[in-house]
Amino acid sequence: MHVGNIPKAVCRDALGVAGGMFRMNAGYACGYVFDASRDGKSVGYGEFVARPEEALGRDGYIDFEDKTMTCLRTGKKITLK
Repeated sequence: MHVGNIPKAVCRDALGVAGGMFRMNAGYACGYVFDASRDGKSVGYGEFVARPEEALGRDGYIDFEDKTMTCLRTGKKITLK
């Protein structure tokens, strides 16, 4: 699975962080925003956000409410299972 121009490995890594134990400390979050690492094999930067607007300028965004992942560079969106 990949979204837009975000590699599969980065998507998997982002989903692992967003759905993992770190989310327990981010009860305020409506989503997780991230950038790919330089080698494209993992998340290089990521943070939980309280508002979707905080995702601007990043590679991808996982929306917890509508359960989607969006490539913010291309606008391509997929529904997560």
